[in-house]
This record gives sequence, structure tokens and C-alpha cells, in this order.
Amino acid sequence: MVMSTGLDQTLIGLSFLRGDVQSTFQIADLTLDLGKGRLFHGGADVVLRAKSFALLSYLVRANGRVVSKDELMSALWPDVTVTEDSLTRCVHEVRQALGPGAARFLRTVQRRGYLFQAGDGAVPARPWAGADPGSVAVTADPPPPEGTQPLRREGIAVMPFVLTSGGPNDATLLDGLAHDVISRLARLRSFHVIARGSTFALRHLAADPQAAGRALGVAYVFVGAAKIDHGLVRLQVDLVDASDGRIVWTDEVAEPRVAHADLTDSLADRLTQAIFREVTSRERNRAMLSPQGSLDAWQSYHRGLFHMLQFSPTQSSLARTLFDQAVQQDLGFARAHAGLSYCYFLEAFLQPRGERRADIDLALRSASRAIELDEQGPSSWWAYGRVLWLMGDVDGGLKHLQTAIKLSPSFAMGHQTLAFMLSQSGNPDESLAYAERASALSPHDPFMCAIYGSNAIALLRSGRTEEAAAMSLMAARQPNAHKHILAVAAVALAAAGQEGAARSLLSRVRNLDQHYSMTKFADAFAGLTDDAVSRMKTAGSRIGLV
Repeated sequence: MVMSTGLDQTLIGLSFLRGDVQSTFQIADLTLDLGKGRLFHGGADVVLRAKSFALLSYLVRANGRVVSKDELMSALWPDVTVTEDSLTRCVHEVRQALGPGAARFLRTVQRRGYLFQAGDGAVPARPWAGADPGSVAVTADPPPPEGTQPLRREGIAVMPFVLTSGGPNDATLLDGLAHDVISRLARLRSFHVIARGSTFALRHLAADPQAAGRALGVAYVFVGAAKIDHGLVRLQVDLVDASDGRIVWTDEVAEPRVAHADLTDSLADRLTQAIFREVTSRERNRAMLSPQGSLDAWQSYHRGLFHMLQFSPTQSSLARTLFDQAVQQDLGFARAHAGLSYCYFLEAFLQPRGERRADIDLALRSASRAIELDEQGPSSWWAYGRVLWLMGDVDGGLKHLQTAIKLSPSFAMGHQTLAFMLSQSGNPDESLAYAERASALSPHDPFMCAIYGSNAIALLRSGRTEEAAAMSLMAARQPNAHKHILAVAAVALAAAGQEGAARSLLSRVRNLDQHYSMTKFADAFAGLTDDAVSRMKTAGSRIGLV
């Protein structure tokens, strides 16, 4: 919901606004206009629900004072009884709207409430475009000059696609496709996604993505042009970095012209994951090139992702340090907590079962915090589900992963992890289907070693040993394959009678862990059925894995 309508009664009901509803406040590069009931970033609306907008307004006006939860709940819901969950949700949405620097302004004061603090308090604003006379600023830093506002690195605008050839109804189909991509990106909860109303209002800038990005205050702009004829939809798409006008990623896709819903679902899923993959990769690389001491929360998080995806204890430790840094910089950064949880999960997964307890507890705590901060975030439920599985609660793990992909059907990691869990104790065919879906959504996913490894286990359980061996080799060839993935490949090759190749892989495993045994293997894949463990032990014994 864009904060341009439906707000008046909420604001009028708040006593702190009486007599001064025209005030405009500047919060870093955001503009809070109480008179218009809107929050702007670079001239574009920032999406906030009415109650979340009212909360931000209240806290800004109380700049420098700790406001209790009771006071806020009485002000925002004067005639309604609500739980603290309603307030927590509003606080989270405000932090998301403030962006990566939210922790500088909005703090949780334990057992007391919330503190909005910017510099030494509200001071007269310096003149800048869009500010009303007499407005006040709530930041100690001077506002940036007009036209030079920094673009939000986490911001993405999907522009309406241009129809270059087609029938009279095809423009509607393309508008629907753009809308679906916007919706899917928003449901991933990974980026600041500009609403359709704003991007479609700037349809005329689709041919100039750099101008569109500057107008909307975002670093990334996604544009496309389509030809629809002879029963085919041909779509040329570009992802552009608006800060320098460079094309980050480009592709051309062709799909049969089928029913509207089927076409937009297929294309929207592919485009959404491509945007997610390319933006994440680019931001990760940018963070790696930045000086360690200069990283903000967004950069710390993406630098942490780089180390996390190496799947080794040493790299995981580096990732934890960076995720923890991101959390300290932005207390409401749910995905950083999910990243912390995954690091602890991985470190526990790579240890013998008897040495996991401390890391499991830390993984569970971080995942719980992620859900607390963003219960609509698929990565939060993904992190929690993995920990439950590692604790032996397979049903609980599956339930949480199902919640993750229900929240975001395009969440490739959710499908991949469901494939991993089901490959061991569920229906092997169902596991293979989830893996296929994950691969379709993200064909170059950094978790491909896990996808191939899950497929190998599912195929082994189904008695399809030759296919399992081929799939396990694909897993072992991934540059970030860890010792358990290599062990799966060694067992699968041994089961298929390829003992020479199996022994070669086992030597790689023991280069990483000289005491690796079938006990450690079974500990890692604790969800395996007794029958599957028995068959794998038999195969392992042929190559000295006992």
C-alpha cells in the first residue's frame, strides 16, 4: 500500500500531530511529509502500511526520547486491543523502509521501548527540493544536493515491458508479466522493490533505465522488449545498474504463446530468480572489493554470503563475523540472522553428532530471531527448518520449509532443502521433483552441489545406481563440494561398481578429514532410513569406508 490515501483518520487520531500536520522531516535520504501522509526516497513513494507510517511519524516527533511500548500501542490503537505482535510488525516494516542504515536511527531499548535518535535532535532543515518552508530535519548530516541522492543498492524497479510487435491484447499480457515479477521479487523479501504503481507511472522511461533508476532512487532497473507473433513470445531483457548505466545481465527468452496464467507463471519465475541471482552476485562482488572497515549492513551481509557459500568451517567462521557485523549495524536485518543460523548449522553438520549441541543451539537462536523480525520472510523459515531437521525433528523441518515456499514459491533454496530432506527419508520421486524445481528456478545456484547430492541419494534409494553415480559425479565436481558431498559420490560410485573412481573420491574425503568413517557419514545424513544406511554401508565397505 502506498501511503497516499487512507491515512488521514489514522494521523488525525494521534494527539502528537495536532496543530502541526504540515511538518516535513528529513531522515538521511528519506523525506517524511506528514501533511501529505507520505514517505519519499528520491521523489518516489516508499511503501508503508498506515499504522507503520503512523509509528514512524510518532517516533520521529519523539526524537531522542525512549517511547514505551504501552505508549505507542495506546497512540496507534486507542480504541482497539492488540498484542505486541502488531507493534513488532510495524517496527520491522519501519526498519525496512529506513533501509540498511536503520540501526543508526531506530533502536530497541531492552525492557523500556524504542528510541528514535538522529544527531542532537531536530534542527532547522537546510533548503532542498521538495521541503516545505520551516520544515525540520532529524539527521546530523546535511541533506544531499538535489539530483545527487545516492541510489539504494538494495533497490530494484521492474519497468513495464515494451511491446514491439504483437496483437491488441498482448500489451495486457506483458503488463501482467511485469506485475508478477514485481510480486515475486517482493515475496522473496530480499530487496526494496518499487511498487507497480510507481514504475508504471514512469512507463515512458522504460527506454532509459538509468533515468528511471535515478527517478525512483534505486540502483537496479529491469527492462524488457517483446515480440509476440507466430505463436511465440520472444522477450529481450536487461538488468541495468542505474549508477553507471551498465548492463549487469541480459538474456533472450522464447516461450510458446499459451494461456495467460501459464505463460506469466513460467516466465515470471525464471526472470525473478535471474534478477535475484544477478543482483546478489553483483552486490557480493562489490562488497568483496570494499575495504573491510567501510562496510555497511548491506555490504557486510553480502560479503558474508561469499564466505558462507564456500561450505568450509574456516570460511563459515568468516561469514559469521560478517553476518554478526550486519546485525549490529541493522538490528532488524532478519536475513543476516538467517545467515548466522545457516553458518552454525553448517558447522554442526560437518561435526560428529556428539559435538553439535552448542552450534545447534546458536543456529536455533539465530533462526528464531529471524522469524521474530520477519515472519513473512522465506529465508527465516528456511533457516529454522534446517535446524529442526538437524535436531532430528524431520516433520517439523519439512513443515517449516513448506511454509517458506508457500510464502515465496520462487524461493529456490526452499525447494532445494526440501529435496535434501526428502531424499533421505521421504518419497524419492518427490525429492527429485523438488530438486528439478530448484534447478529450474536457479540453474546456476551456488547450492548445486547439494541439489546433485540430494538427487544421488534419492536415486540410490530407488535402486537407480547408474543414474545415482552420474549425478554424484556432478555434485563432486562443484568447486564448493564439502566432505559429505564427496562421500556421497564415493558411495554412489561404489554401489554402481565403479570402485576405482570411488576410491579416488574417498582419498579426497580423507584429505579433508583423515578419520572420516561410515559413522560420520551416517551422522551427517541422520534422516536416512535404516534400509538406505544398510545398503550404503555395504557399498562403502567395498572401498574401505567403514
